[in-house]
Amino acid sequence: MNSFWDVFQTCNWDETKQSIYTKTSADVERALENSKRNLEDFKALISPAAAPYLEQMAQISQSLTLKRFGKVIQMYIPLYLSNECNNIC
Repeated sequence: MNSFWDVFQTCNWDETKQSIYTKTSADVERALENSKRNLEDFKALISPAAAPYLEQMAQISQSLTLKRFGKVIQMYIPLYLSNECNNIC
């Protein structure tokens, strides 16, 4: 079984970088229109060509977040009854 590091080392990062930097605004628009995005869509959305579309991406992100999680906010608030710790937690 390969570790994450082994798989990571097999990637050609120069080729990946080139693929990201060659994306065009048409690629970004296509990625935004897809409901099921793939790796090439992800590359388009993180490319420099996606900069003018940040507001649109934020709106889509907010819409998906509300759809999946609603307006629920979960917070972790530790409750300390004294400032003395006995290290038994």
